[in-house]
Amino acid sequence: MNAHEPVKEPVVTSYAEAPSHQISAGGVTYAYRELGPQGGIPVIFFVHLAATLDNWDPRIIDPIAKNRHVITFDNQGVGASTGQVPDSIEAMADDAYTFIKALGFEKIDIFSFSLGGMVAQALVVKHPDLVRKLVLTGTGPKGRQGHGQGGRDHLLRHTSGHPYPVRPEGIPVLQPRHRGQASR
Repeated sequence: MNAHEPVKEPVVTSYAEAPSHQISAGGVTYAYRELGPQGGIPVIFFVHLAATLDNWDPRIIDPIAKNRHVITFDNQGVGASTGQVPDSIEAMADDAYTFIKALGFEKIDIFSFSLGGMVAQALVVKHPDLVRKLVLTGTGPKGRQGHGQGGRDHLLRHTSGHPYPVRPEGIPVLQPRHRGQASR
């Protein structure tokens, strides 16, 4: 090894071993962890109500971090992040956007759970060019037809460029194609 070559740190792929960091933006100091190989489009995890960095299960994060840059964070006013907890889903989405931009990302993927899914949906509606892929788990839309922004139908129109057929109860009709089946 040449004395002038930088020493490469090993890539941390274990959530239990990932160090916590802080970044300040918009008057808030956000606590976060990142792991996995750097570069490419990161996967940012949006957590459930009142959860902190320590609420993520390594059995979910570690397999993803083997091949992807993973970032988790404490929402404003929760855990080790400063500030006041926002009073709306949209304000939480604004905070998430501030955090993501402070890290310097122009494109992200999102893995979300529960309240985090609602925040992620609001973020996609406000900033559709920011999010490439969105995984929603254990969550639902903010509202339904006649309430708020129109719920899932509204989200699908904003993310796909065209609406999927929607049942009267607001559930999109998504039918997987099977081998040999022509697309419709």
